[in-house]
Formats: sequence, structure tokens, C-alpha cells
Amino acid sequence: QMKALTHKVNAVLKPMFADAGIDLVDYKLEFGHPTDDPRGPIVEQLAGDPLERAIAEIVKQRPTQTLVRDLVDAIEATVRRDFVSAIDYYRQIADQASDLEKPSAYVDLGRSYEKNENIDKAIEYYAEAARADSQSAAAFLRLAILYGRRQDLKNATEAFDKAESIYQTMTNQEGVAEVLYQRGTLFSKIRKLAEAKIQLEKALEISRATADNKFQLVR
Repeated sequence: QMKALTHKVNAVLKPMFADAGIDLVDYKLEFGHPTDDPRGPIVEQLAGDPLERAIAEIVKQRPTQTLVRDLVDAIEATVRRDFVSAIDYYRQIADQASDLEKPSAYVDLGRSYEKNENIDKAIEYYAEAARADSQSAAAFLRLAILYGRRQDLKNATEAFDKAESIYQTMTNQEGVAEVLYQRGTLFSKIRKLAEAKIQLEKALEISRATADNKFQLVR
């Protein structure tokens, strides 16, 4: 089934990128376990053949040539560290995004503002992403980090806790480790060294376990 899905996705993506003047060289599909999704197995969420429905959804949400080009331009601008231009491109992407895609688009826009050191606007769009998707771990994590930079410990703590809870529900241990690391970094900056030590040691423990598991899978 995974091989069949890969071929079907390829058949959709190649002409989509070709229409935008882009040669599709490579892409990656990630296949998770049904338990990764707290709403239940994907096959139970989709009526009919889940592979056919997945492809139909891709086709239905197929981005326009302009949207694909804006994304490429946004990435190129970010690599050049031209964050003002990146902000403009990501704003256009957010304006064109479907309701399902808007949370991710808002996070990307927030990241551009953050890289441009416009913390107020970054927080605004991360908060918008969190409102649009209450399970956006990335939005809550970035909010926590920026609240921490402002020494707003109450909001930082709430956002860290929310991000960690989401990652735990997703069984995303790398995400949990990142939350622990960032929380520990904040504790260190405000001289709560005992608390920082606990968080950083937990992050290191998870990172080591994750690395060991990946080594076992590769081996």
C-alpha cells in the first residue's frame, strides 16, 4: 500500500510542479502509526479507500502556480536572509491558504517576523496559528520561546505546557525534548539553575533514547 501511495502521489506532484516551472527531483512521505493520531486511526477517519481519498484531497487542495512560486521565493529569500521579502511572500501564501493550511502558513509567517526581530508581529501570528489550530505544537512552542525572551513567565509556562502536552499526545519524543530544552534554557537565563538542570537532563535523556532507537532501526 505504501508503494502504491508513493506512485500515486508522484503522479499528482510531478505535473503540479511542472506547471509552476519547477522540476520535482525528490520528496518524502512519512507514514505514522495509527496511534499517533488522538482522533483515531486514519483508515477510520476516511470513508472508502483511504489511498484514493488521500489523493483526491491533494488534488482538491492543489496549489496554484502562484502559490508554489511564492513558496519557492519565500524559501530563497529566507536563505538570503532577506526577511522583509520573505515576510511579503509568506503573507501572500497565508492569504491564499485554505482553512486547513492557514495554521502552518501563520507559523511560517511568524518565523519570518521572528527572524527579522519583529517580536510583536511574530507573537501575533503564532497566536493566530494557535487559535486556528489548538493542536499546533509548533505555534505554542514558538510562543513560549518568545514570551520567555520577554520575561513573561506566566504565558511562557502556559505555552510550554501546552506544546509539551500536544507532543506527548502525538508520541513525538523529539518535540518533547525540544520543549524540555527550551524550557531549561529559559530557567537558566533567569537563574533558576536547579529547575534548568532537571529540564535539560530530561531533554538529553530523551535525545539519547531517540538516537539509540534510530540506530537500531537503521541497523
